[in-house]
Amino acid sequence: MSTFWKLFKKLKKYKYKVTGNIVCNVFVALFTVVSIPTIIPFFKILFQQVDQTLVIATFALDADSIAAWSTYQYSRLIVDFGQQTALLYIC
Repeated sequence: MSTFWKLFKKLKKYKYKVTGNIVCNVFVALFTVVSIPTIIPFFKILFQQVDQTLVIATFALDADSIAAWSTYQYSRLIVDFGQQTALLYIC
């Protein structure tokens, strides 16, 4: 444990860089938590667990309309470019 404190004392010179690193790591974690669930509907459509929607959904700021709009957008991507190319675009 004393080695840890010796290392910690040497980091005082790099206080701003260490703080910046921690802040960036927190942002990466938050964006990962948000981005992974947003592509789950794409995979459900791609692997045909859910039917494709080719009717334009009106966009509003509620969960159901955002889900319908994203399902339409993902379906359009798959229809326009094919499954393999759509997968390359998303991932």
